[in-house]
Amino acid sequence: MMNQSLGHNVKFMEEHPEVLVRGLKYIVELTGAKEGYIAIKTKYRKALLALGKACKDEPNISIKILPNMYPAGDERVIVRETLGVILKPGQLPLETKCNYFKRGNYQTYSRSNWRR
Repeated sequence: MMNQSLGHNVKFMEEHPEVLVRGLKYIVELTGAKEGYIAIKTKYRKALLALGKACKDEPNISIKILPNMYPAGDERVIVRETLGVILKPGQLPLETKCNYFKRGNYQTYSRSNWRR
C-alpha cells in the first residue's frame, strides 16, 4: 500500500517524468554540478521505469535506486545511497558538496523561463 502523502509525488513521476528530468537538467546547469541523480525506491517500479526512459539520453543524469526501507526519503539516506557518503550527526548534505532537491523543486525549475 502506498503512503497517501507520497501518492501524488509517485503519480507525478509516473505520468510526467520528463518534467523532473528537465528540471534536474536546469538545476545541474545552474549549480555547475557535474551530474545529477534522481533517487527512488524500487517499490515504485512504474515511476522508476518512466524516469529511466526519460533520462536515458541524458549523459549526466542517472537514477539511483534506494532500498525499500522506511524512512528512505530522508536526505541523509539519499546522500549515503547515491554518493556513498555517511553524514556525521548535524552535518548537512551541502557540506559534502551535494544539493538536495525534492520533486517540487524539479517541477518549478522545469516550468521556469530562467534562460531568457
